[in-house]
Amino acid sequence: MTTRIHVLHVDDDSGFSELVADCLERESEQIDVVSAATATDGLQRLDDDETDIDCLVSDYDMPGMDGLELLDAIRDRYPDLPFILYTGKGSEEVASEAISKGATGYLQKRGGVEQYELLANRVENAVEQYRSRRRAEEHERITRVVRDINRALVYADSVAEIEREVCAVLSDADPYVTACIAGVDSETMRIEPRTWAGDAAGYFEELDMRVDEGTPGRHAPGGRAYHEREIAVSQNLSDDPQYEQWRDAATERSFRSLAAVPLEHEGDLYGILVVFADRPSAFDDSELDLLAELGDDTAHAMHARTVQAELRTTVSRLEALFERSPDMINVHDNEGNIITPNPRLCEQTGHDEGDLTGMKVWDLDRTIDPDETREIWENMAVGDSQRLEGEYRRADGSSFPVEVHVRRLDIEGEDRFIATSRDISERKRRERGLRRAERRYRAILQDPNILAGILDTDGTLLEQNRTATEYIEADPQDVEGTLFWETPWWPAEMRPVMRENIERAAAGEYVEYEADLSKPDGEPYSVEGIVRPVTDDDGAVVSLIVSARDVTERVAREKRLGAILENTSEPLFLKNRDGEYLVVNEGWKELFGHEKADVYGRTDADLFPAEMVEEVRKNDQHVLETGEPIEFEERIVVDGEERTFLSSKTPVYDIGTDSDPDDPVAVFGVAHDITERIQHERRLERQNERFDELAGAVSHDLQTPLETARGRAQLAIETGDTEQMRKALDAIERTDELRENLVNVLRTKEIVGQTEQVDTGRVARDAWDALTTPDGASLHVQETPVVDADPAALRRLFDNLLSNTVEHGGGELTVRVGETPDGFFVADNGPGIPPENRDAVFTPGYTTKSGGSGVGLSSVRQIVTAHGWAISITESESGGARFEIE
Repeated sequence: MTTRIHVLHVDDDSGFSELVADCLERESEQIDVVSAATATDGLQRLDDDETDIDCLVSDYDMPGMDGLELLDAIRDRYPDLPFILYTGKGSEEVASEAISKGATGYLQKRGGVEQYELLANRVENAVEQYRSRRRAEEHERITRVVRDINRALVYADSVAEIEREVCAVLSDADPYVTACIAGVDSETMRIEPRTWAGDAAGYFEELDMRVDEGTPGRHAPGGRAYHEREIAVSQNLSDDPQYEQWRDAATERSFRSLAAVPLEHEGDLYGILVVFADRPSAFDDSELDLLAELGDDTAHAMHARTVQAELRTTVSRLEALFERSPDMINVHDNEGNIITPNPRLCEQTGHDEGDLTGMKVWDLDRTIDPDETREIWENMAVGDSQRLEGEYRRADGSSFPVEVHVRRLDIEGEDRFIATSRDISERKRRERGLRRAERRYRAILQDPNILAGILDTDGTLLEQNRTATEYIEADPQDVEGTLFWETPWWPAEMRPVMRENIERAAAGEYVEYEADLSKPDGEPYSVEGIVRPVTDDDGAVVSLIVSARDVTERVAREKRLGAILENTSEPLFLKNRDGEYLVVNEGWKELFGHEKADVYGRTDADLFPAEMVEEVRKNDQHVLETGEPIEFEERIVVDGEERTFLSSKTPVYDIGTDSDPDDPVAVFGVAHDITERIQHERRLERQNERFDELAGAVSHDLQTPLETARGRAQLAIETGDTEQMRKALDAIERTDELRENLVNVLRTKEIVGQTEQVDTGRVARDAWDALTTPDGASLHVQETPVVDADPAALRRLFDNLLSNTVEHGGGELTVRVGETPDGFFVADNGPGIPPENRDAVFTPGYTTKSGGSGVGLSSVRQIVTAHGWAISITESESGGARFEIE
């Protein structure tokens, strides 16, 4: 469409102005004319008109301000705007002065309409030259902005420096007057300006804008850019209702329009770039394209600097990235000399760093023509990149295809090119496979077991095979040239479905379908099919292959099998060789919470976590490859609970119409939930472990009074001291008491029984008196607490603690029992317990004494824990051990 030319005609003769407007618009379909009666009105119209004026045509002799004075005013405000002095009164002197003041042209009014053709031609030529200059200036401006920002992005060492440089470059670039980069506080949703440049710092310091839902800022450009991650524009702030709250502060600073650009890279938002212009409608398509590109580059650079900031120094970050990149990278000069290769390039090509350094890039990539490559490099500006494909030669003479991205940099005045390349062997293999597949599509037409046809992209049937025509009463010529969904294969209810399938395939999608149909004689049959797009080398769809297989017998078998499966409560399933589910019963669906529509035709990878899928696929593959059934235990998370199943998988043969009878074609599986059995077995194991530990504690707790009784009895025999015999009887009574307590423990399976208020000092003295202690050993009971405890269990606790102290105490043993803020303590002056052993001494079986059982302190912790208390070991004031029970 032709671009309109907007002309402002200034003349104090309104009748003549109307004539000029009509004639100019008749002479040129491009020209639209607006009129002003005075020079002052013209200037006001020029300033206020939302439509950009492309050319001003003015009379000379006008009241107030003449044409030359108007020209002076225009040149002050709009230095490049085309200005044609069109006057009936003038002279060569006026014309000369007009040209010297910068008039684009001078034309004297004459009689006749031919003058308007000349005036229209002058206007069109002036505007075309004006626009050409503006396009050149715009191109130069865009190039300069892109160059300056790319240079800033390349050389900036931090995100803060990137923000400063980007704002500085944009604020200096016409038509922008200021630029700002801001973030959004995720809690308050307030826009927080971080960096700005230009003469409007106060605006950003005072800005109070929130962009959460329900606030005015949500629909302002900043809010839209933040939420929608797209450039948002206000082309005229003076009448934008979405910017009303901030309009006065903006217009005071000569802001007339703005654009907000989200700085987003790979889903991460690094800020919002806001640029303000000093005129309305400053952001046309080319300007928005420029900002989009600059926004992407800036976000990418900010992303790179953010990643680099995680390392210690910028240099080490870049080196680490270069050294550890999964891509092959080399830096070379404009003569093709490789300056630096990264380890990945050395690894994949088999060359060491010394071999690659100094090598020409065309010696590494033999597909490169040196002259053509140099020309490409010369035409690249700094910051430009090129994508190429080539073939790298390895040190052993073999080669592999690569995709190479080359970017030109200016590093300290030197041309450098960074070539980042990636092995695309796999992609090439897939492309070759696709081409082979397309060739095989034609062979499908010859398959007697497949119904097949070739369609145009609009769905017109071009050709079908003989097998397909056997299912309808029609000759090939009767259906060829017909839209496929309108052919006799499809009943009326299926035609909209097939039409949609064809349209999806024409858009590049592989579409699978199933259908239950009838032959002309009414015999039902079922098919499974696919519509495949065939593409050219550029990826454009050029035709469609539609194929189907008669699966009537298989469907019948599956229905019979399904009926059997549905009557079985155990989870059952059937999968084909590709791992796709063919049948699952209600038990399986209830176990995993899937509906049939979500399961059939899908694989385990579509339904379950990756860690579960790998083991399942391994089991399926074993059954299919060996033809042998397997049985195994597996753990499956059901409703957030891990349960154990005893599963079995069996090969299935002869499923389908043309399968190999010696080759399994499916896997049948069944799973038995054995979670309760496993849990019961584990409970028995834990119970046995507890009884073993308890038996050791019983033996240990009885040992001390028995040893005491034995020792007292021997002393009574040797000395005849009846007091010793009394103490022996006390020990025996203590043994019987322990026996009764331990019988109760075994019966109730509770270490602690009924509790009551017990004096810990009294229990400690009784336990000490029952011990056989060496000469010089003494017990000192200080103020002790009364605690809520099982008296028998507390006695066993003191028996074990004090006997352990006596056993390890040595010579002049002193034991103290007293109160702590939260309980009581037992301390001695013995050798103590090293810090590294203090946790281990409570472990069953731990002992430092030859022949010891290691049960005593373990029993103590059992009793402490059963009461809901805690025990710890520290060093006593005399350097021995101090047990604190809280």
